[in-house]
Amino acid sequence: AAQDQQHKARRRVVELGSQSFVAAMGDIKGAVGCVDSLVEACAGPAIREVQESTPNQGCSRLRTCKWLTEKVSMAELGCRQAVLRNVCDRLLKVSADQRPRTLKAFSHFARHALKVRAYTVRPTDLLPYLDGVSVKAADTLQSRSRYPPCFPEMLEPFPERQAAAVKASWDRISLRDASVGVQMRWIESAAIVERAYAAEPVVAALCSLGILTQRSTSLDCESLLDEHYSEYFSASQCIPSRPWSEVVCRTSRTVQLPGICAGTFVGKGGVGVKTMQARLMQQAGKCRLLPLSLKLKASKRPSVLPAWSPGRVELELSWPQDILEGEASQRAKACTDKLAASLRAHVAQLYVQQLAQNAQRREQRALVFGEAGRKFHHARLLQRASKQQARDGGAVRGLELPPYDISGKMTVGRGQLAQRRRAAQREKRQRML
Repeated sequence: AAQDQQHKARRRVVELGSQSFVAAMGDIKGAVGCVDSLVEACAGPAIREVQESTPNQGCSRLRTCKWLTEKVSMAELGCRQAVLRNVCDRLLKVSADQRPRTLKAFSHFARHALKVRAYTVRPTDLLPYLDGVSVKAADTLQSRSRYPPCFPEMLEPFPERQAAAVKASWDRISLRDASVGVQMRWIESAAIVERAYAAEPVVAALCSLGILTQRSTSLDCESLLDEHYSEYFSASQCIPSRPWSEVVCRTSRTVQLPGICAGTFVGKGGVGVKTMQARLMQQAGKCRLLPLSLKLKASKRPSVLPAWSPGRVELELSWPQDILEGEASQRAKACTDKLAASLRAHVAQLYVQQLAQNAQRREQRALVFGEAGRKFHHARLLQRASKQQARDGGAVRGLELPPYDISGKMTVGRGQLAQRRRAAQREKRQRML
């Protein structure tokens, strides 16, 4: 009866936990529109935090950096944000103990990341400096220039200092007789502005954001985490780093993944991720915005965080720049929001299922341990009763030898008298037998 009461109490606790789980999460089905009754009935506080990253928060943090609030052009501002991203990405690729510890070491370590190549020049601005460009190539470049891969305010004129070098390179390669595609690719690749930044202002900007710490001649880069990269630079302005024809528009959403359902989400050999990606791709096909490319990236938990810390799943949707423009791009972003809601609901469902499995496993383990305990105590009671009912039990116990694992050697310190008495008793019984 006592065991039954314990099981009922345990089930009652699980039911109360599920009810609080529902009250804390709210109605997921109303937010997603395609969630089954399991997700609607069970949702927890941990999944309530499963949200995509907020770009406004990272953007407001960037405004606290003085280097990023100076009165410069939008192209210069975008390049400054790009160099900060490049430096952080370069630091995150190495372990914390291998990162530079002085400003001089940082300058050598990030020498390539301090250079930014921005395709913020219209390819048509190079046409006056080039001879022999085909009419078809010029017309195609003119039509493409109407849809730049960045904000129009970020475009800048072609630098005059690069005009002579570009013209000499065009004449040296002899592209006048080349095909239209070759001419277009060369012109687009030459429409570039290169900037190189010193290490001092970059380090000062990262220190003002709280990412790095500088003390006189030392530099602390060990506190940089992936969360800093996504928190500060997720909403920064994007500078085209490739020719316009190669630029692919991307939009991404981040969903937190609780640690207890990470293995189920990924699956054996990545089967779970691939299945979910296929489902999302099928759902994205209804938006009629093909061709699209969809990727799911499950990031690992940083080693410095506790084991129960959640991971992240990034949903990335990409499409060619010259295919979707204007309203179509907005529809693609709206489609990404719907896919992120479906992904969030899928994670919530896995979380609820894992909670139920863990509760069932704990209950079964408690039953197994309880049954083993009952058998043990029952055997002890039977053994004690048999010894008490035996008439010659005292004599038998007096003639029984101690267990063989008891050593006959003398010990020093505490327990010496007991060991000596036990050894003497063993020798006496051996003589009697």
